[in-house]
Amino acid sequence: MRNLTVVAAALLAMAGAAVPTNTVAAQPEQPEQPEQPEQPRMLTQITALEREAWASVSKARPNRPSWGSADDAPVGRDVRARTTYRSFFQIDLRPIAGATVLQAMLEQPITSAVSCDVDSLEVWITGDIHRRTTWNDQPAWLTNVGPTAGSCRGHWLEADLTDVVGEAVAAGRTHITLGVRTTKESDPRGFKTLSNAPVISVTHNTAPDKPADLSMLSHFKPCGPDGLWIPTDAPQLNAVITDPDRNETGGGDNITGQFEWWRRSDDRKIGEAVSWSGGSGYTFSVTVPEGALSDGGTYAWRVRGYDDQAYGPWSDWCEITVDTVRPDRPPTVTSEDYPPTGGHGGVGVPGTFTFTSNAVDDIVSFRYGESRDVVTVVAADRVGGEATITYTPTSSGSDVLWVQSLDRAGNPGPWAEYRFDVN
Repeated sequence: MRNLTVVAAALLAMAGAAVPTNTVAAQPEQPEQPEQPEQPRMLTQITALEREAWASVSKARPNRPSWGSADDAPVGRDVRARTTYRSFFQIDLRPIAGATVLQAMLEQPITSAVSCDVDSLEVWITGDIHRRTTWNDQPAWLTNVGPTAGSCRGHWLEADLTDVVGEAVAAGRTHITLGVRTTKESDPRGFKTLSNAPVISVTHNTAPDKPADLSMLSHFKPCGPDGLWIPTDAPQLNAVITDPDRNETGGGDNITGQFEWWRRSDDRKIGEAVSWSGGSGYTFSVTVPEGALSDGGTYAWRVRGYDDQAYGPWSDWCEITVDTVRPDRPPTVTSEDYPPTGGHGGVGVPGTFTFTSNAVDDIVSFRYGESRDVVTVVAADRVGGEATITYTPTSSGSDVLWVQSLDRAGNPGPWAEYRFDVN
């Protein structure tokens, strides 16, 4: 199966010659996503792998190298030259590093043939070649890749290299070397010349990238190295997942996110869910089912992308502790500048106000304002500590500050109403 566009373009350029089954949890409301054209679930990327180097060897000149010649590549018994040739081609695999190889086909034009009746060409995986490769110093002939097609001038030498290319890429190799020879090297009818610029047309897929920007809840509170406290036992888990595959219009693979969560007390996986399908760069989310997590428990979750062909790497862990209990009392509010009895200060005269946690040991911040609808948040000086703010009255007479404490999970406590008079 030849992709003529890709292969022909590559040859002309060189000649230039010069998911698992899971129960899916209810899905949360999603953030606005970028527009994407309709596309298949998985793109099949096609890359033409080109040779880095080539050499031919001659039996009649067993110690003479021929490296990187501009001539065609000879193979078989050449009666006129009174010798037998073999040719080797080193192919660069770096353009598909890390990919999953779905199909790989050798495509190499046959430029001359003594006979069209003899399908005599063999393609092998060999050891590496070098500038001093000769008949007496050939690389090892390791693996015959199997049947080939092509026998006449104008035909293409074709061979299925899916397995060998896939294995080489999976092993992290940067190149492979192909050796071409005739089956019966004493039979001059098998002699042919080939283009010295073979191409391996590879259909492949690259797994999704490692997920990033892990966050929690509908307001996308970022995960961090110190873990998060959350106020619900059915949280929304979020992550941005990208995929490196791209088509001609810039679109990419459709991805799903596979999420799983573990209980930290015994390091046991207790649940998983798969998100909807979306494009590269989307935020993918799932919601942990009710009852899966317990108040006071510490858990960790992670996610990886899947593009219908391959799983990407797991994300980092996001550790969470569940706290569904709200603070049971309001904060205390005191001010020496504006005490709660008598008139003090005046319009435009700032005063300091101190908020304390009122013996609630997990308070981390306070929110305050002239009403409960428009508030400012200030951090406590420590967990279970206090905060001091400056407030400047804008009118005389009765004034009020509403103050509420927030625990580590963001649970709000009762409001404190602090009233005072301004001169």
